[in-house]
Amino acid sequence: PNSTGSNSVFWYSHHLGNVHFTYISTEHDLSPGSTQYQWLDSDLAAVDSSAQPWKVVVGHRPIYNSQTNWTSETKVGKALQQRLEPLFLKHKVSVYFAGHYHSYQRSCPVAGNKCAGTEMKPHGTVHFTVGTAGAKFSSSPYDETVGWSRKTLLLNYGYLAFQTVSSTTMKLAFTDIDGVQKDSVTLGRFLELEPTTVPIPTTTVPTPATNLPTHATEPTYKTDFPTKGHEGGGGGGGSSGMCS
Repeated sequence: PNSTGSNSVFWYSHHLGNVHFTYISTEHDLSPGSTQYQWLDSDLAAVDSSAQPWKVVVGHRPIYNSQTNWTSETKVGKALQQRLEPLFLKHKVSVYFAGHYHSYQRSCPVAGNKCAGTEMKPHGTVHFTVGTAGAKFSSSPYDETVGWSRKTLLLNYGYLAFQTVSSTTMKLAFTDIDGVQKDSVTLGRFLELEPTTVPIPTTTVPTPATNLPTHATEPTYKTDFPTKGHEGGGGGGGSSGMCS
């Protein structure tokens, strides 16, 4: 898969039916003005919503996750939120899939750390963390008091799959290795721009890496994000328990 300006390996996009999938590298520079950021903005803007009414973004690290034992990783998520959430809201991205944490979490449609609309009438992006192929490696509890969390699962091997996708609704379900459905949700399209201004919490964002690759070469990984005590392994884009 390829799209104009992508480097074909670390960030790229394609259509699958009426869904536009955009894959990003959370291990490369995503600050405004960076090569990847500019490509992401252009890629999402170029989608013909009459043909692909759904926009889905996939990355390795989550933006929203409330597991309590990983404070350094929470800082990374807040930095990603500051960089990416304005683009997601601007371009009406319905879903963001991530891995990294070896567990499952689903948010409400969220913007600025608060639920925005409902699942059927969203004003924000629904965030999924699906790293459950490595479920035995994480027992860190979730902070269940955060207002944006809808469902959490620990120590559950399983996968998330699309059930149905129409022009107006998308249904997804998480099934464990015993075939038991542990979560499901039906989403309506992100049709509204309200709230038009979303306050993004100010956080210290490390100086971004420079001279990152723009072609299919060995990656230059960021060194400004924490590397000790993190949940997930590897750098790639996708989540480890997701399938379509």
